[in-house]
Amino acid sequence: MEIVTETRAMVWEWAKFRGPVFSWSTALAAEYQEAEQNGTINDLIHDWQAQIDVGKALLRDLQGIVCSRLPEEEPSLRDLLRQTIDLISTLLAGIAMIEARFATFSS
Repeated sequence: MEIVTETRAMVWEWAKFRGPVFSWSTALAAEYQEAEQNGTINDLIHDWQAQIDVGKALLRDLQGIVCSRLPEEEPSLRDLLRQTIDLISTLLAGIAMIEARFATFSS
């Protein structure tokens, strides 16, 4: 599926600036500290919001792949993949919220 390959490339492009996602907490904290020192917090928040928007668009693209690109004759597979993506999205959002809140209390 060419669309998956293209989307994978876009996700890697989206993530490459800060390196592996599991290390973003440290990178984001450093970016915030630098922006605070430079007085550029508003610019940083704008950049982060843009990255969030792109990430959400990529998630929607992936959901669209499952909804439109899988064979019609496999409805149970389509449903399973839709449910899996929905659950992964929910888990990732929840984990991100907890990590963000934890980071504010632990720094």
